[in-house]
Amino acid sequence: MTRRPFEAFCRSLISGAYSGGLAYQLSQCANPASNGPVEELGAVQITHTGNTSFTMVTQSPGGSCTWNATYAQAGHMGSATGTFGCANGVAGSFTAFELENALGGFTGRIAGVDQFCHFDGRIGGVRR
Repeated sequence: MTRRPFEAFCRSLISGAYSGGLAYQLSQCANPASNGPVEELGAVQITHTGNTSFTMVTQSPGGSCTWNATYAQAGHMGSATGTFGCANGVAGSFTAFELENALGGFTGRIAGVDQFCHFDGRIGGVRR
């Protein structure tokens, strides 16, 4: 029997198709009327290959976004720092952290900035 390190086990589980999304707070927006809570719910596809490559594609009624990042593992939680771009032209940088496999899904926190606002909130999904 070959033993797999716990870290490799954690990495292999986060890749997959999920139903979920992001719930976050917008702040410091160029248009102050845009500040406030946002929910983007729909399909989430995560591809986590190798030791550090992390790509997430989110689909919501507002459109799709692709999030490309470098992944780091710390115990049973991970983090991903990189950039994102959306079909509607919104783009920026982000850090997803406290990424954790849960029974049947994943959870985490996310923070970042785009050309209009700062955002800070939660991300998660149940495995499809």
